[in-house]
Amino acid sequence: TVEQCVFRNNHRYGLYLRASGHAAVTNITFVDNGSYDLWGLRPRWLEEVSGNTFERTDGTRRFNAIGLEADTLHADLRWQAAGVPYVLTGNVTVAPARTVTVEAGTVLKLDPHVYLHADRSTLDFLGSAAAPIVVTSLKDDTHMGDTNGDAEATIPSPGDWYYIHYNYGSHGEGHHVKILYRGH
Repeated sequence: TVEQCVFRNNHRYGLYLRASGHAAVTNITFVDNGSYDLWGLRPRWLEEVSGNTFERTDGTRRFNAIGLEADTLHADLRWQAAGVPYVLTGNVTVAPARTVTVEAGTVLKLDPHVYLHADRSTLDFLGSAAAPIVVTSLKDDTHMGDTNGDAEATIPSPGDWYYIHYNYGSHGEGHHVKILYRGH
């Protein structure tokens, strides 16, 4: 558990977590870090992200995000709305007999050529009318700002990221979900 800390003006990452186990990141203030505010997480480690503040004093939202690496998720988990997007930088697979729930208000941005895959598992997107879920391109500045920090140098287009795939035997629910700029 990491709680009630301030990570400010760090050269690269605000908080870099790189270990096995589970992480709860609560009541942290991230300010003007050089790259992702929270990085290095395998998605399966992230138990809770709540009460955190993400700030940029230069007026941008560059890299105000939670960076998630490629992983196979062997435990049930919930991705909660965090006030910043989750950026999937590699392919994420939900392992057989596991459940991943993306909660209302969550924004997922995917790097190019990245996919989200349910392998005989459950992948739910449980948004609401007041707080839809958005799954989009890292280049999409209209949802939680300019996460990749390139101003208007890139614009999103169809095919920016691969897909969400449910294998035979997988299932899920989708309520109030916007899926934008997907390929395949």
